[in-house]
Amino acid sequence: MQGYWTAMRTEAAFRQEFVIGLFLFGLSFYLPFSLAVRLLLNSLWLLLLAAELFNTAIEAVVDLVTPEWHALAKRAKDMAACAVLLVLTALFACWTFALLHYLEFDLDAFVHYFHR
Repeated sequence: MQGYWTAMRTEAAFRQEFVIGLFLFGLSFYLPFSLAVRLLLNSLWLLLLAAELFNTAIEAVVDLVTPEWHALAKRAKDMAACAVLLVLTALFACWTFALLHYLEFDLDAFVHYFHR
């Protein structure tokens, strides 16, 4: 739990993702999603928080090992940040498709309109 409280105190990105995720968690139970969709959306949120914690940990270790700029340090930090971006993209895509399905948006007609 110490890691959680440290992240909440020191990491703005973690706090933002946590608060937005709590809102989306509540919204997932308000909307008539299936259990599988709720599980997917909320698991991706927790995966995003875990990726953010790993990103923060990697940045801290890299800064401890080499405070000056180094190509390998940059690569490690960039890859950890990319992992966060990938999970965030997956979360956004799943929420988008879940909401489009809930709103009964006809995606086939939308795509067909632009491919005439």
